[in-house]
Amino acid sequence: MEKIVQTGGLTGAEFCKLLSENSPQLEAIEALKKDLELPDLTLNTSLPLHGDHYSDLNLVTTTEELADEWADDAATYAAQGKAFAFVGPLIDVAGAKRCAGFKREVEELLPKRSSEESLKLHGRSSAVDEEFPMGVVESAVAAGRSIVLVSMGTVITGDSSNHGWGATDGSSMTGKQLCQAVFKAVFAELGDPAEGGGNLLVVAVGPQADALEGVEVPANALCRNILPQVDILRLKPRVFVTHGGQNSFMESMFAGTPLVVCPGFADQPANGAKAQAMKVGLCVDRPVSEEAAARYEGDVRDALRQVSEVPAFKHSADRVAQGLREAGGVDRAIQLLIEGRA
Repeated sequence: MEKIVQTGGLTGAEFCKLLSENSPQLEAIEALKKDLELPDLTLNTSLPLHGDHYSDLNLVTTTEELADEWADDAATYAAQGKAFAFVGPLIDVAGAKRCAGFKREVEELLPKRSSEESLKLHGRSSAVDEEFPMGVVESAVAAGRSIVLVSMGTVITGDSSNHGWGATDGSSMTGKQLCQAVFKAVFAELGDPAEGGGNLLVVAVGPQADALEGVEVPANALCRNILPQVDILRLKPRVFVTHGGQNSFMESMFAGTPLVVCPGFADQPANGAKAQAMKVGLCVDRPVSEEAAARYEGDVRDALRQVSEVPAFKHSADRVAQGLREAGGVDRAIQLLIEGRA
């Protein structure tokens, strides 16, 4: 947590102050107090940022194989009677939308949810199409075409002054330059002039009006602001080119889809390194020099070629997926909550 906070140029105390003043979080706590009838529930906004803020039973949405090293902490928690159950990812319901990106004027770009849609998590439709043409993707799979999924997440493609479209995060590339280099690499490596030719490239470009400015999009690419990411991953893409955020990392592993990780900040470089260490993909780190930036697009292209063509990456991803499925997911989490024990 300290490292993540530091990437934003904050101290732990400053981070806690931001939490204590964050209106959406405060409103969420008030709603939970009412809905769960827990009047004493509070939002933790004190140091340390980790260590002793756990319940008797804690559900961990990964497996021990994928978890960071925590043996020393585990012994401390066990002595305090704190139990940790690794249940694997709690995967979204079918039809959930992702990759909207954060823009302050987002309501102008994306339609408001109807009362029916509000019952769905991430219930927003694409700003390019009212409904994402999932049938096109399903038909491509049925015809034997491979799917390549591309998404650089919601923060890098958004308006965050620290980590967004115009920010460098201490690197030699802005968010826009980073994302567009990734798009160009995918299109150069796997683009096809025929609409029904080769792989179907399904790309989440985020909410920016200039997301594809100066980018030549091939006929076999389907680009949208927002994608139903989990539903597409359920169709077993050949490879997922991603920023490596924790949700995307876990969802891809659950589907057994190998990765090309192009991280931006925070946990993303660590997830990229983990993907590479576990041989489920390759990581192309964000350039920190102009020389590295000049070859970045080519490096992404090389990584994509390797992950697409070397079967070992797919085999490793399938092995990890099996472990995640065996963890039990939502059903096991519910059962543990009912039982009240690990």
